Amino acid sequence: MKSNVLIFISHYLPGYKIGGPLNSIISITENLEQHFSFNIITSDRDMGDLTPYKGIVTDKWLKLSNIKIKYLKVDVGYYLKVYNELKNKSYDTIYLNSFFDFNFSIFIVFLFKLKLVKVKQIILAPRGELFDEALKFGKLKKKLFLLLAKRFNLYKDIIWHSTAQIETPTIRKLNNSDKIKLVEVLSNNDSKTIWIEDPIFELNEKNFLKVIFLSRISKEKNLIYCIKTLKEISSNIELHIYGPIEDQTIWSKCLNEIKKLPDNICVLYKGIVEPNKVKSIFSKYDLFFFPTHLENYGHVINESLSVGTPVLISDNTPWRKLEEKGLGWDYNLKSRSLFVKVIENFSNFSQSEKDQKRSKTLMNYMNFSNKDILIKKYIKLFNGE
Repeated sequence: MKSNVLIFISHYLPGYKIGGPLNSIISITENLEQHFSFNIITSDRDMGDLTPYKGIVTDKWLKLSNIKIKYLKVDVGYYLKVYNELKNKSYDTIYLNSFFDFNFSIFIVFLFKLKLVKVKQIILAPRGELFDEALKFGKLKKKLFLLLAKRFNLYKDIIWHSTAQIETPTIRKLNNSDKIKLVEVLSNNDSKTIWIEDPIFELNEKNFLKVIFLSRISKEKNLIYCIKTLKEISSNIELHIYGPIEDQTIWSKCLNEIKKLPDNICVLYKGIVEPNKVKSIFSKYDLFFFPTHLENYGHVINESLSVGTPVLISDNTPWRKLEEKGLGWDYNLKSRSLFVKVIENFSNFSQSEKDQKRSKTLMNYMNFSNKDILIKKYIKLFNGE
């Protein structure tokens, strides 16, 4: 008989704006469905949306592909509905996908602490929220809650899921126990890709570098660094920006910087991408430029590499020593000259050389991945081993 796993996540399909955590849960449920029965409780709308999904039934367990899912409106009644669910049904595992989300994590931990939950174990994946860089956003509230959590030993009996070696020490600062399990992110590279038409480019030059930035447009994703770096490039570059505009202030600053770019640089905003089209879009570009302030994993990096598009990223992710591995480049954000050098050098490649680089990147990526080992680690994690 399969173990019952209840997953709490703030946003799920048909939404997509939450990005990485959504991809993680899709990968877990698709790869482990033979071993566990997955149930998901989530909100009735996508991140930042004021209206619920169209045609979605709320307050009722629904069948969605390989899982059962319940969509709830997050209002005053939400808490009673979650309490009743956890009081009336027993689960082997509850899996939380945030540390600071009150509705989909903290509230459940409170119920567990008060022994109002029928569950054998709770696993919490903080998804990078405890990194110093992440704590800078909403600093005061986060520090206050961390102090309270330590003071009342709120997470004493919680199992922690660290998804990268660099994340484990951040968890240990809060809870120095043997209940921290390191299991890297499971990426789903077998999902179907919908191929789309080639994007339209505006530069008329014969040879120019096609660069992509694909992520939420927010302070932590650091799009403005891309634009300022391109100011220093003398080669012909066309940068296409994809992703939801989450922070209008940041976007306004980016637009002001775009106006200052020289004529050899063209920047276009291409809008939001549906998840099943991401890999197809990446395959149309020469380089993924992503100088993020912080990524606990970086699904979008994985998706770029999975179609052979090399990446130029910051060293604020678990994807390190990429040049040695033939996958791209990762540098400290203080070393802007290194980013400039890579782009200038890559811009001088002929189309044949760019194609060779793509083929080598894809081959190196396939050698780098080991999905079967990770699946076994997840089975042990959810089985409490």
